[in-house]
Amino acid sequence: VVSKRRRLVSDMCSNLKAETAKHVKLWSVDQAVPFGEEVQGRIARQLDVISTKEVDQYNQDDLFVDFVAEAFHTSQAAVWFPEMVRLAADSGPTGGSSSTILQDAAKALKS
Repeated sequence: VVSKRRRLVSDMCSNLKAETAKHVKLWSVDQAVPFGEEVQGRIARQLDVISTKEVDQYNQDDLFVDFVAEAFHTSQAAVWFPEMVRLAADSGPTGGSSSTILQDAAKALKS
């Protein structure tokens, strides 16, 4: 059962990586497009972490459920990220322009 659970999570994470790539290719928010590769890479790395835990951890029901939930939440970043960028570009906070916000975000992602 333990190895089946790990395989299930591993397969799910692989499928979520493929779905993430599809979402990123569909991004239409111009400001988000430059971040696509970085966001996709970070999601993939986190899904790799989730799918490569010690085998015995998948046997603990609460951890297993947490791993599945974390994988889905992680993959959702590809869905909500463009909207967050659009909101930042449309309504930058007082004291900073939207282009400054996006430049700061780009620097933060690369660090």
